[in-house]
Amino acid sequence: MEIDYTKFVDEALPKAFNLAKTSDINGAIESLAFDTAKIQAYKDEMKEVLKCDVLFIVLTPHSNEQ
Repeated sequence: MEIDYTKFVDEALPKAFNLAKTSDINGAIESLAFDTAKIQAYKDEMKEVLKCDVLFIVLTPHSNEQ
């Protein structure tokens, strides 16, 4: 069974982005709220997904024209 994390990631991504600006990616991931039963059940997988998303945001080239 494949689990779709899209909704959870979309909700957490803005907060993760702001926290990642501090350059403390592990701290940013740890401080995100994992308070729902479903997220608690898949906490390790969610951390990995969020870590990948945060790294993507941080490493993606961007400019003021985007």
